[in-house]
Amino acid sequence: MGRPHLNAHQLIERERIEGALVRPKFPAPSTALLRRAFDLTPSEASIARDLARGFCISEIATSRHSHSCSIKTHLAHIMSKTNTTKQTHLVALLVNLAYLEYLANESSLTAYY
Repeated sequence: MGRPHLNAHQLIERERIEGALVRPKFPAPSTALLRRAFDLTPSEASIARDLARGFCISEIATSRHSHSCSIKTHLAHIMSKTNTTKQTHLVALLVNLAYLEYLANESSLTAYY
């Protein structure tokens, strides 16, 4: 017999239990750009990047062996520094920034060749 087939909920639960963020869902800006653009700390930039990739607060907390309250505190600082009032607005800003960063990198590569 082969390996048992897992449904989507079982796969998600297994991934949650293993505590690894292994599935980047969406593009995210680099932490260097986030630090420069918004004066974020390294931790804040990393958390912002994970949010842009589509991870929720509890997933980020689990992956960092931290409590969700700590991540929420960082999130409040990130939102203050980015002048956003809703998490959805923050994520939209970050995804747009990732796209602009991609375009800038793409055009610099094109200009070189």
